[in-house]
Amino acid sequence: MLSSKKIAIIGAGPGGLGAAMLLASKGYHVEVFEKHGVVGGRNGSLKLGDYTFDVGPTFLSMPEIAEELFEASGRNLHDYLDLKELDMMYELVFPDKNVQMWRNPEKMKEELHRHFPHDVEGYERFMDGTKKKDGTLKTDFTKSYG
Repeated sequence: MLSSKKIAIIGAGPGGLGAAMLLASKGYHVEVFEKHGVVGGRNGSLKLGDYTFDVGPTFLSMPEIAEELFEASGRNLHDYLDLKELDMMYELVFPDKNVQMWRNPEKMKEELHRHFPHDVEGYERFMDGTKKKDGTLKTDFTKSYG
């Protein structure tokens, strides 16, 4: 049943679109407003000449968050997206080097050692911290809004 409450959401990035999806699934009338001509926010891209730059595709590097969001809205993410896991996720291009970002931790450490030998330990600390947080990212998307 559609609620008589109207909700305006400012921004059509992952957060705004996710909030709109959850609220609409609960029956609210939702309108999303975006200042740019396209949706995507930090998942968008910027084109300069022949080059296209991702401005934050990290959202889909953790598909479990999107899966939870879709599930809380009564949908299945995989009905809408055919995700393919990539071993080499992306490449950072600097004037003097290209750094490949690998999903495999050993390959990632080798790449960091090749370009930034003193930063491998920082990467390991970051990944250890991320593992400790694993499982705490689960968000209660089922809360009642209103």
